[in-house]
Amino acid sequence: DDNGYVRDCTVYKDRDGSAYFIYDRQESEKNRCQHIVKLSDDYLSFTDEYKRIEEAFWREAAAVVYRDGYYYMVTSDLTSWRFNQAKYFRAKNIFGPWEDMGDPCIGDTDHSTFRSQTTYIFKVEGKDDLYIHMAERHNTENFLHCSYIWLPIDFGENNTLSLSYKETWSIS
Repeated sequence: DDNGYVRDCTVYKDRDGSAYFIYDRQESEKNRCQHIVKLSDDYLSFTDEYKRIEEAFWREAAAVVYRDGYYYMVTSDLTSWRFNQAKYFRAKNIFGPWEDMGDPCIGDTDHSTFRSQTTYIFKVEGKDDLYIHMAERHNTENFLHCSYIWLPIDFGENNTLSLSYKETWSIS
């Protein structure tokens, strides 16, 4: 579209094999939001199933996972390469409505997603209920020294999601 830019994006494959392109779109200087579009069965083109996620206004870098009847989407604020406070949303349908659940980071006293930005979430195969949140740690002074942090996701009562920083942890 000539009227907007597609920015940070991801692809999410659902349990039924359907895939979705999720992206941050800037339609104007003051209008930037997450969008989702279903991909064709061969994943090579878009369908007409589309939704602007109004609840994720001025957010980017979505990471999506499904668990126990809910889709969870963790996002970053718009601070370019600088870390910022995460926010997560949940919905019973991939197209929403999405509910703003706030910052998932427990003990993150400087509200910086543990000095990182969300990148991806994945379920560990062979583990019943282990999901990992992957986040980028940018070093804008020297991009050769960027890194990632990998943290297990804690799912709480009432279908909530949280992240706690762990210096070390094990998949087992």
